Amino acid sequence: MTFGVSLSPVLVHLMDVVLCTVVLRVVLGWMVAYPRLLQLLGILVLLTRLGFFG
Repeated sequence: MTFGVSLSPVLVHLMDVVLCTVVLRVVLGWMVAYPRLLQLLGILVLLTRLGFFG
C-alpha cells in the first residue's frame, strides 16, 4: 500500500540500505555496550524458537 505515493525503485532501495545500516549500527552498539544482555536475549530467542515456552 503506497497511499497514492509512488517511489522510484532506486529510492526504495536506498531507503532500505539506510534502514538496514542504522539497525546494524544499533545492534552492534548494543553488543559492545551490553554483551551479557544481548547474550541472554539470544538464548531466550533460541529457546522460544525451539518451542521451550509452549
